[in-house]
Amino acid sequence: MSGVGRCVKSAKRLWSARRGDTLPVLDTQVIFAFNPDDKHHKHSVRVLEEAKTSGNYYISEFAVLELILVLRSRGVSSKDVVDILSALEVVMKEYRLRLLSGLELKDFADAMMFLSEGVTLFDALIAVSARKVDGKVVSDDQSFDKLGVTRIPLSK
Repeated sequence: MSGVGRCVKSAKRLWSARRGDTLPVLDTQVIFAFNPDDKHHKHSVRVLEEAKTSGNYYISEFAVLELILVLRSRGVSSKDVVDILSALEVVMKEYRLRLLSGLELKDFADAMMFLSEGVTLFDALIAVSARKVDGKVVSDDQSFDKLGVTRIPLSK
């Protein structure tokens, strides 16, 4: 990396620290967008680059579970799902994404209350997970707007 590139990277880190780093949780939509064939892939690449710089992005264990269930419902074999999870693990390490887990029973009760807003169980669980850090979710899914979290659009 050139001296200018290092300087720019350093300035971005300094700016990020001054404005207060956020700790957003990635919606399952973002994980699917890691696939180069996904229509939102270019946006997920931007998120990954931001994550690599800050190290402050999370993936909820419920997004991983939703990923598995959606893949299986589409007929993806267990072996292929394992391969996809292995690839996700590589991406998470390379881009410094952290797995967010550890809800309490009260959090599950809160998620159940969110269902009255007409959202999916997984969106409710991801929103509750996001509230455990800073209440931000990266997603284009407007359902999160009803759940008391701040939605950061993926395709901004």
